Amino acid sequence: MKKFLLLPLLASLVLSSCEKVLEVDEYEAQRLVVVNAVPSNGQQLFVNLSYSHFFLDTLAAHPIDGATMSVSVNGMRYMPSAVKGCNYFFPCIMSDGDVLSLEASVKGTTITAQTVVPPMPALNNLTAQVDTSTAFTFCRIAVDLADHGGMP
Repeated sequence: MKKFLLLPLLASLVLSSCEKVLEVDEYEAQRLVVVNAVPSNGQQLFVNLSYSHFFLDTLAAHPIDGATMSVSVNGMRYMPSAVKGCNYFFPCIMSDGDVLSLEASVKGTTITAQTVVPPMPALNNLTAQVDTSTAFTFCRIAVDLADHGGMP
């Protein structure tokens, strides 16, 4: 009996006896421009433009003052219709296959990017099963996802 009591006591002592606190000093690195956009079929296009930041930084966003941006959708140029913080909203609704080109100017540096709006994947053979034979209710959902892997 003493052996069985000694083993859990020894294990808990070994696992909880050490603690090391790591001090992380504020890290000042070069702030890089970050452009983030996820164009989606049937949605208004918006682009997030901000500076990179240290992971312990308490500021939620790092907007870039004085930046200009334009987007071409299938060769038609759009300027932002609204800017809220780091988000630039454009007056266009995305469709499958739209070709986008972005150009942003930040303090004399020009940033460009291109993409194509991918078609939504097709969901086939949806099945759902509910099991209530135990104390917990389990639900299993299965679906075949047909994506468009050949898209650039």
